[in-house]
Amino acid sequence: MNKFKQNISGNKLIRGKWAQIQLTPNIITGEKINIGIAMLDENGIVHARVAKNLDRLNCLYDDIDSAEFENKISVFQTFMDGASVDILEELNMFENISFSDMKPTKGNSYEEVLDRLFKQMVPVGIPQKKERKKKFETIRTSELRAKVFAGIKKNLGEELSKQYIHANKWKINIPNEAATVSLDLPLRNQSKNRAGTIVSGWYSSDEKVKVSLYEAVLDIRTAKDYLYDEKLGLFILRPDEESGLSQKTIRKIDSAIDQQAELLVRKNVDVEIQTQTNALIDAAGNWIAA
Repeated sequence: MNKFKQNISGNKLIRGKWAQIQLTPNIITGEKINIGIAMLDENGIVHARVAKNLDRLNCLYDDIDSAEFENKISVFQTFMDGASVDILEELNMFENISFSDMKPTKGNSYEEVLDRLFKQMVPVGIPQKKERKKKFETIRTSELRAKVFAGIKKNLGEELSKQYIHANKWKINIPNEAATVSLDLPLRNQSKNRAGTIVSGWYSSDEKVKVSLYEAVLDIRTAKDYLYDEKLGLFILRPDEESGLSQKTIRKIDSAIDQQAELLVRKNVDVEIQTQTNALIDAAGNWIAA
């Protein structure tokens, strides 16, 4: 994983370094299949794009479960996308996944670079042309936040939204200690002492939802411990019956979300849970501007 720890130019152009995310379906034979792209930006943040459909692996291997690998890779992306490069050292649990050597790249945006490299380097991610049953589509937290922030800007206006939406993590001082802690609370209204975050629960299993919620809940609880006058909020998107998930899976996800929500509500944290992105935009925008 230390391949990622390389310095990147700090100029204003969108530049970074990228690597292929590679899957070894059979540890014994050792073949590596490109299943995604990881890009490290100038701030040491990882951006990732992985294949959502691995049916093409069945053409190469008769004895593998492509759906199992899809779930493993999805969990891997949940850990990695948007994380600091240092977190990559902790991904040793994914024994089938590795990275190629890193190479420099540039482009108009991180999304543009990821799209271009993914199309060029990950042919296994191209869906087969045969008709397939409609599959559940994950909504990652990074995707959800982008939509919510865009919606808030549209509703409140660009200038006013700048007061409430913050891209950088919030560094706070720990009382009675010569230390600081960085909290991922992108919604902040300093004049009203309000801070909150947005997290997606729109994943294909309750285990992935727990992973998605973990850091958000930890940041909220840390802020609660040290920012006594701050009103805190958590905004969650959960899957509904039209998401493509089974009722059993939805119930498990609901239980995972409700368990964390109840603990925070007891600590006087405002928690809003919605099944529609537009409803979450309205709730988050109204709350932070209140």
